[in-house]
Amino acid sequence: PIEATARCTCIEYHRLFLMPHFKPTGPISLQGAPALAVSELPCVSLKVVSRPAGGRGGPAAMCPSDMQQLLSSIGSDTEMSDAQQPRSATAPTCFLQLQDGSDCILLVRPDAQLPAGCILLDDVQQFNLHIVAGDTHSFRLFQPPPGEPFDLVDLEGEVRLLSAMGCSATVQVDADVLVAVLLRQYFGRVVAANELLPVRVSDAELLVRVTAAHVLPGEEREEAIGYHCFRGRVGPTTNVYLTQRDPEPSNGSSSSNGDTAEGIAASLAPLSLSEGAARAAEPGAPSTSAPVLTLTNVRCQAARPAPTDVVNVYTRDAEWFPVKKKLLRPCIALTKVVRDSGSSAPNVNVDVDTLTFDRVLLFLEALHLGRPPPNWSLHLIEDMAKAATALGLRALDEYCQERLGRLSSGVRIFRFEEVVAANACGQVLLVLDSMVLDVTSWLPEHPGGSRIIPAQSLNCDCARFFEMYHASRESFLYLSSFYLGELHPEDRPRVPPGGGKGAEPPSPDFLQQLREYTDPFRLKLGGEVSTPGKTVRNL
Repeated sequence: PIEATARCTCIEYHRLFLMPHFKPTGPISLQGAPALAVSELPCVSLKVVSRPAGGRGGPAAMCPSDMQQLLSSIGSDTEMSDAQQPRSATAPTCFLQLQDGSDCILLVRPDAQLPAGCILLDDVQQFNLHIVAGDTHSFRLFQPPPGEPFDLVDLEGEVRLLSAMGCSATVQVDADVLVAVLLRQYFGRVVAANELLPVRVSDAELLVRVTAAHVLPGEEREEAIGYHCFRGRVGPTTNVYLTQRDPEPSNGSSSSNGDTAEGIAASLAPLSLSEGAARAAEPGAPSTSAPVLTLTNVRCQAARPAPTDVVNVYTRDAEWFPVKKKLLRPCIALTKVVRDSGSSAPNVNVDVDTLTFDRVLLFLEALHLGRPPPNWSLHLIEDMAKAATALGLRALDEYCQERLGRLSSGVRIFRFEEVVAANACGQVLLVLDSMVLDVTSWLPEHPGGSRIIPAQSLNCDCARFFEMYHASRESFLYLSSFYLGELHPEDRPRVPPGGGKGAEPPSPDFLQQLREYTDPFRLKLGGEVSTPGKTVRNL
């Protein structure tokens, strides 16, 4: 979706939606990207002026004095900083976006013939930004994100035939030639997912809809958490992969969504097509056979093996999310599928609706990256709290309860009698190196079965059993989700060791690793405790 929202009249919206509509062809890279932080870069108010027909695909233009004012306001008389300056042989130029943020970024050059306070845009650029000629909008300089990759590695697009003046019934275009023209025309410019890019090859005018834009190679994308790329700068090493979507089968009626070449031409006619094409698109005009595009020498990306480090999560309204396992680790109810080591990605159904689960993923991402979660509206928190319960996601539950003003005292100090009494009433509270853990609801997900923990580890210090059965330290990842608090220091000597009197104690190295990992979330009580062979600071 395009971020920019235009305050248009009904007539203006009608004009905008006459542009061709494309159907998605597989996943694109825009996956719930976080809201853009509007910078303090200078702004300018400009009236949109339409470029004459036949000039699609070039940079936008503005009055030199307006550009000079913008550039000088950032501390430069003639040029932008390296991060802001487009890669162009002609200077000065700049990148502009709508003041409130827009996915599509304009490359703008000065034009002495334009009056001050105006910006020259073709009809496709207006459509990309959801604005129309005659309106005045505020634009600001665009600055690529500092310290992050911005040059595109891969660019994927879907090709449509826009017009083919003087061509036969079949328009054949070599994909290699089209890619070369596109790279030359858009070199140094910023393109975004779902943006339309006009390209002319010989007598054929084509529209390329960007379906994906990636600044990381495929291997790195699969490993990255928080990767939401939807735009980037076309550079010398950008690989372009183009596909052609076959037009819908003809049923004797005109296409309503602009899927045919004739339908696309008719859709664009009211905006700025040539007079002859506009007349052909008028009601009652004689029908002409529409040329058909044939794209040859299509180069596809090498197929990558299906990832196994993801879980296919299906929401209750039948939507599908492939989610990295490491992102789902805090979800105790999904432990089995997260720990699944099969040769294919496991599937799981969750009792959460699609929109709420999308917000849960944003929360998990923030949790994984150590960032604060988004500040969602309070009317959404009740549904997120229910999702937290369904997923066993304690961190989200605490976030929701805090937002709703219901958070209790949280973690606390337990007496050993409280732990024993809770276990006698059906709960499963464990003592692990003086930590009190509640694993009651997690037992059905325990990889070793639901019986072994209650049979061996209740009302004792289960550190030895934990070390015996968990050679991998991956199990440490779940401890913060179970953590209730600490055992009272006076009661620690009363807790029998796991396995009974005379049983082998946990190793000092294990306890050291355990305490180092759990230190960030444990209550700090002070003092020291003794372990075999060494004295360690008491948490």
